[in-house]
Formats: sequence, structure tokens, C-alpha cells
Amino acid sequence: MNAPTATTVNEDIFDWDKVSLSDYSRTLLSTREWFETANQIAAALAILKPHLLDEWETIREWSRRNGVFPEHSLCGIYMMLAGFVIENLCKGHAVDELTSHEWLTRSKLEQQVAEGELKKDAIVQHCWKLTSHEREKVKKSGTLPKRIKDHDLPRFVTNTGLSPIDIAEEELLERLKRAVVWFGRYPVPTRYQNRDRTRLKDGKIYSTSWRGGADPPRINALIKRLREHLGAPESYRANTSG
Repeated sequence: MNAPTATTVNEDIFDWDKVSLSDYSRTLLSTREWFETANQIAAALAILKPHLLDEWETIREWSRRNGVFPEHSLCGIYMMLAGFVIENLCKGHAVDELTSHEWLTRSKLEQQVAEGELKKDAIVQHCWKLTSHEREKVKKSGTLPKRIKDHDLPRFVTNTGLSPIDIAEEELLERLKRAVVWFGRYPVPTRYQNRDRTRLKDGKIYSTSWRGGADPPRINALIKRLREHLGAPESYRANTSG
């Protein structure tokens, strides 16, 4: 077999850094790319679900003194993947271009901020999509704004405009956030902190460390509701049947 030969390229014609950044930023700002990634993760989630249900059944039998306790728990990984589905859906929404109605809403909010009626943070809470100015900055820097870089699932879902987010959903999102940040991939957080409790919007403190067999249907229902709100299809494959 002959060794591959290098292709000769006139370096004066191509600016490889700009071409690479352009391709990267195009993907970074593509709602469809984010939604398709959510679909890929959701496919893995579906494969994992029956194994998780078997785990819960095994634990129930063990509690009745039947069988042995499972060696490995898939719960953290399942919740982490579910959190990543939600995160990709939300970030796909954030990088989409503003509609004319959203532009009008944002203009009114900016006017209220200028008149001192609202704080600047309120704009993002009501309209968190990237502006055309922010999109141009992303194209030049290849970096998303700080507000959509982390894993704050409760804030992300709220900022998409999905409503109402009740206490049960907020509590679930906090537990999924914990799984994404560390529970699904590390033995402990990377820094010591009060990691297992959080105060929700009703003012009460809730545990973020518990999990149970009722979580999968609740997670699926939340993802379905979020998809419908964002118009994110479960598949981009054309339906060729019929």
C-alpha cells in the first residue's frame, strides 16, 4: 500500500484560522445542531432507561432480603444525560435569531431599563436569545456569552419562557443540574460546598440528593413539554413512509 501523499495548497489563498473559526462559529450558532445533539443524547437515555428500571426493581427486591444490592448504579448517569438533553435544547433556543416579536419585546425592555424601571438583568430573564450584536461577537471570537456557558438548568428553562415552572419541576431541575455538574461523573464535587440542599422560589429548602423510580416519567414529561414549547423535533429524518 502506497503511503498517502500530502496535498499541496497555496497558503496565500486560504486563511485557515478564519475558515476554521467560521465553520466552528456556524455550528455554535446553529439551533439545529444543538437540537440534534439533544436528540442523540436522548437516544442514549432511552437505551439506558430499562437498565435503570431494572436497577430500581433489584433494589426493591434487596430491601425484601431477596438477591444482592446492585454493584453499579446508573441513576447518576441517567440524570446527567437527561440534564444534557435539557441543556442542549435550551442553548439551541438561546443561539437562535430573535423573531420580530422578540425584537419588539427586547426594545421595550431596554427602554424600561433606560428609564430606570427595570434592572438590566431583567432583559435576559425575559428575552435571553443572542442579539445580532452578540451573534457577530460569537462569529469573531468563537465564544458564547457567559450567561449561557454554565449548567444552570432551572434558569435556562425559565429563560426560554416555558411556564409555569412549578415547584416540582424546579426541584427536579435542581437535581438534574446537580447530576450534570458532578453527580453523574464524579465521586464528589470538585470543591467542598453545601451541595445537597437548595432554596427554591417558595422560600423552602429542598434536598437535591434524593432520587427515585418516579423520576424517569417526570423527566420525560418535562423534556416533552420543553420540546413542544421550543418547536424542537425529536428527529430531523424525513418521513418517507406512505
